[in-house]
Amino acid sequence: MKFNPRRLRQWLLQRLQSLLPQRNLAEDPYAMWLQFAIANMPDRGNYPLIDLAIQRMPPAPIVEIGCWAGMTSCLLVRYQRKHERSEPVFAVDPWIFERRPHFDRIPGVPVSGLDYQEFIADSYRRNVEFFCPGQLPHAFRMTSDEFFAAWQAREVLTDLFGRQVQLGGPLGFGYVDGDHSLAQSERDYRNCDRWLLPEGMLFFDDSAEGSPWEVARLMPRVEAEGGYRLVDKNPHYLWQKRSR
Repeated sequence: MKFNPRRLRQWLLQRLQSLLPQRNLAEDPYAMWLQFAIANMPDRGNYPLIDLAIQRMPPAPIVEIGCWAGMTSCLLVRYQRKHERSEPVFAVDPWIFERRPHFDRIPGVPVSGLDYQEFIADSYRRNVEFFCPGQLPHAFRMTSDEFFAAWQAREVLTDLFGRQVQLGGPLGFGYVDGDHSLAQSERDYRNCDRWLLPEGMLFFDDSAEGSPWEVARLMPRVEAEGGYRLVDKNPHYLWQKRSR
C-alpha cells in the first residue's frame, strides 16, 4: 500500500483527540465574539456549564471569584439574559497575580508588573461596561477572603462603578476561579457552601482530572463529603448542592 502522509496525519489527530478530555463545545456565536474581543483564559467547555448553571440555579445572587479581564463576568450576564434572569452578580478580584510579570527585568520593555496588573483591572472595567450595559456586575477589588468577611458582616460597599450595594444573604451560584492553591480553593469552597441555597450551583475552573492546578485535588473531597452531586465535567467540575 502506498504511504499517504495526509491519512497518517488524520489518524494521528484522531488518536490525539481521543486521548484528550472530551468537551461539549456547544456553539454560542455571541460568546465566540466575546472571546475575540476580551483577553481571556477560560476553557470553551466552561461556556455550556455556565449556561446550565444559570438555567438551574435558585433565585439568589451569583458570586464570581477571579475576574481577570471580564470574560466570565460577561458570560454570566450573557446567559442571565438568555434565561431571563436578573440576579445580582458579585465579582471579586484583587488583580494581584501570583506570578506577576516582571516586565521591568526585560531589557527595552517599558512596562512593569504593577503597570500590567493595573492595565488588566482597567480592561475589566472597560469590557463589562461595553458588553453588559444595564446589567453591570458589582465588582470589587479585594480578595475572596475579604469579600466573604464583608458578606458575613452585611457591609455596604461601593463597587468599581461607584454604586453602593449591601452585601449578605444566600447565594444561587458560585464560580470559583481565583487562587488555585489547594488551601485557598478549599476556603473558597467552604465560604460558597456556607451561603449557597439548596440546589445552588458551584463551579471550579481548572479542576479537570490531571490538571496541574491544586484545585483539582479538591474535587474528590467535595464528592466524598456528599453535600453536592456532580452535574457535569466538561472537563472542569460543575456541582449542585443537595437538598437536605
